[in-house]
Amino acid sequence: MKDKTESSDLGLVLKYQWFVGGRTPSNFIAVPDATGEVYWPKHGDIDRVLKVECSPILGETEYPAVFAISSPVSPGTGCPKVLKIDVCGELLEGKTIRGYAEVAWCGGTPGKGVASWLRRRWNSSPVVIVGAEDEEYCLTVEDIDSCLVFMYTPVTEEGAKGEPQYAITDHVKPVMLFLETLSLDVMFKIEEFVLWRIFGKLYSVDVDGKIMDKCPCSPPSVNNVHIYGDAVEGNTIRGVGEYFGGREGPSKFDWLRENKDTGDFVVVLTGTTECTLTKEDVGRRLAFVYIPMNFEGQEGKSMSTLSQVVKQAPPRVTKLKIIGDLREGSKVTVTGNVTGGTEGSSRVQWFKTNSSILEGENGLEAISTSKIAKAFRIPLGAVGYYIVAKFTPMTPDVDQKHSPKMFLLLRRMIKDIYSSINMGYPLEALPPSLNFLSITGDYAEDGILTASYGYIGGHEGKSNYNWYFREVETESGTLVPEASGLLQYRITKEAIGKFISFTCTPIRDDGIVGEPRTCIGQERVRPGSPRLLSLRIVGAAVEGTTLSVDKKYWGGDEGDSLFRWFRTSSDGTQSEVKDVATSSYTLSVDDIGSVISVSCEPVRSDWARGPTVLSEQIGPVIPGPPTCRSLEFLGSAVEGERLSFNVSYSGGEKGDCFFEWFRVKGDGFKEKLNAGDHLDLTFEDVGGCVELIYTPVRKDGVKGSPRSVASSPVAAADPVGVELVIPDCWEDKVVHPQKTYFGGLEGGGDYVWYRTRNKVHENSLLDLSNDSGDIAILGKTL
Repeated sequence: MKDKTESSDLGLVLKYQWFVGGRTPSNFIAVPDATGEVYWPKHGDIDRVLKVECSPILGETEYPAVFAISSPVSPGTGCPKVLKIDVCGELLEGKTIRGYAEVAWCGGTPGKGVASWLRRRWNSSPVVIVGAEDEEYCLTVEDIDSCLVFMYTPVTEEGAKGEPQYAITDHVKPVMLFLETLSLDVMFKIEEFVLWRIFGKLYSVDVDGKIMDKCPCSPPSVNNVHIYGDAVEGNTIRGVGEYFGGREGPSKFDWLRENKDTGDFVVVLTGTTECTLTKEDVGRRLAFVYIPMNFEGQEGKSMSTLSQVVKQAPPRVTKLKIIGDLREGSKVTVTGNVTGGTEGSSRVQWFKTNSSILEGENGLEAISTSKIAKAFRIPLGAVGYYIVAKFTPMTPDVDQKHSPKMFLLLRRMIKDIYSSINMGYPLEALPPSLNFLSITGDYAEDGILTASYGYIGGHEGKSNYNWYFREVETESGTLVPEASGLLQYRITKEAIGKFISFTCTPIRDDGIVGEPRTCIGQERVRPGSPRLLSLRIVGAAVEGTTLSVDKKYWGGDEGDSLFRWFRTSSDGTQSEVKDVATSSYTLSVDDIGSVISVSCEPVRSDWARGPTVLSEQIGPVIPGPPTCRSLEFLGSAVEGERLSFNVSYSGGEKGDCFFEWFRVKGDGFKEKLNAGDHLDLTFEDVGGCVELIYTPVRKDGVKGSPRSVASSPVAAADPVGVELVIPDCWEDKVVHPQKTYFGGLEGGGDYVWYRTRNKVHENSLLDLSNDSGDIAILGKTL
């Protein structure tokens, strides 16, 4: 307050402007007419960010503006709240006044609120004015010297009611009578006097327009005598009536109490219009007698009225006080002496307010609901405010609405670092800390863990959150970077088998950092139950095509998942493809016309199995083009050997495929050979290559692309004498033996002629030797 005063002495003016942006703090647009220190967000501002700029102006110099940005605006609670309430109009008898209420609807649909007017006389409680239930009210003679109370409760069309608020006027004044300017021609004359009835009262005026002290044509009288106030023990009731008969003098007033036994009334009080009800009045009626008397002492006919039976007084409380240390988080208690009932059933509600002066319920903001408990722990939201205890004493047989309420204002601010400096109190700030920290959720792969904590120590700033993996509980752990700054963590595959911990470092909004606190999960992370998120077959449904499985596995590390392939014929018969248990399958001729599907049973690395999933079918399988998938020789490329071939065919049912043999010389010349499904290599093939061209043919005559295979150069066989025959021999004749050679191009062979006198057995011919006496070598030429 001191700073504000000095600033205004220097001519300092603060100019405000509010802006509204998008969901992020950007693209701000000025809000028209929002130039006050306070701005109430509208329905259209929900989920958008607000910005306020403050430009200080000192004298004629405007300094650069500073600004603040809010969090995204949250939706209202739907419960309306009165921001401002006032009564406008002249407080004069006969005038009409009007109550105005400015309401924040907080997301609800504006509806018609509940209005009522109450009359409050000096040193008495407000009394409801029957029938006054509109915003406008015409002041009557009964309101003179009284204050009017305008009570308003906002109500939405959805039926949500806000807290009622009220405004109190000053005292209502009577109308002053001025007749000097009136024309006597329009007056009704009685002798030398004129009677005027003004707001229910008669006045006498002489021919000069002056008010006379008495009305000569009407004796004093009174009517409409009644009693104001609730007939409850301890209340003060008031007797009133409408006096007539000139200027009222010392009229007499009597109060009488009913005798329960006889029914007679006995005078208990005289000379006053007010009577305070006592215990003796409980269960009885009171009579009020009004004896009118004018200014000259003339007494008129008395009038009287009866009250309701006086009820027992509700409980009351005295010596109300608040006990406890006024700091954030501390527990305070309201105490008092309750009379008129059982204290244990009384109710207490706590409020906060900026004002050190308690004026009814104006400016009070509830920080608790009405409860029987007298103790209250001060929340962070009450820091910097005065606190008020509303004590409602009750007895078991008295309704709460009839129980008197007492407010107790604690006349000092709650101590905190933010308020104690301005209020002049010693600095008693609580350091930022956590009073609890926990992790909840399922410790399994893909489970969501949620961290919760309780912060104390002023207003929380941007506290730090981090998640860690731990191989063992005692180590410091490995940071999970993608979860930093989050209170929730979805467990990933990397966390399986590890402990998870959460660390929170509390930080106050002024930057003060508290001690970090860590919470470790209760168990190691379990892998998820193995399952397949997707399964499909990749590849074309064409014979000869290799199909593969595309799947997405979830649940720990995958082991050897099990596959089974199925073919379904055109008549719906399904059969399993035998001997195929891998993730790929090559379509064969047996699959033509059928649709193909595959099933997979997911298996985790620890052999845990999940539910089997069957893929969608593909097909039907169509024949592929006749194709020679592989072609190879059988046999050795050696003179004298037989070459055959092995071929792998696909492309529907195999027809009459044809093939051709060629002898390929070193110069590239090809010579077609007449051969069947095999070829016997001869001397002519030695040194060259043999080529086979195979053309696949489907049964329907469709030809495929030819495929060829060539051998390595044909090698000569080892030289072998196949046949050696000596013809008939004659003396003096040259003998030419008949021989057959095999084994490539023949060179110079070795020949030996023997002569023997005895015939040698054929098996012993290769073992002839000169050592034998009857064998002689004759020559070594052919």
